Amino acid sequence: SPIVERKIIISNSQGQQLSLIKGISPNSYKKIIEIEPYLFRRAFLTNDITSTTFPEIVIGAQVANYLSIAIGDTISLLSPLDIKTYSAPTMKCIVKDIFQVDIFDYDYRAFIHIADLKYFLDDPLNHYLEVSGDKKFNKEEVKREISQLGVKSKYISTWEEDHKEIFSAMQVEKIGTIKVPIFSTCIE
Repeated sequence: SPIVERKIIISNSQGQQLSLIKGISPNSYKKIIEIEPYLFRRAFLTNDITSTTFPEIVIGAQVANYLSIAIGDTISLLSPLDIKTYSAPTMKCIVKDIFQVDIFDYDYRAFIHIADLKYFLDDPLNHYLEVSGDKKFNKEEVKREISQLGVKSKYISTWEEDHKEIFSAMQVEKIGTIKVPIFSTCIE
């Protein structure tokens, strides 16, 4: 699934919050990640943006809670990284749904249709591809298969490699649940 990603400020009358926004193709992205069980109303982004009045966004619960955002609210996106003149580009969106994953910082993220994000950023390129597969994959084989699609890949990483901090925290938690002696001593 092609991805465009950027840190963008989400704002409303309650304030603003920096969030990682991921532009996705809804139908292909749903094949990669199972997000529906984490959506409050099980209403992910509309695949055909011509059937919507405003761009839709699905935001994480932490952002929604911090800014008191509800499903159906209108929010603004502001991209300070894309200042071309004296002001940053802005775009209004309708909150289609809210998700809560409770893993690391995912609830501070948001999803928007890739075409809307490309238009907003004035960036026609995909930033990267996300590929789903079984756990027994070979990076070089995946790279070869992707290049056969006409895509030149600079870097391939696994989800675990991209989220080392999550796995480190899980390892510490796992060790913390094992009953171990506090002190040990050698007896002669």
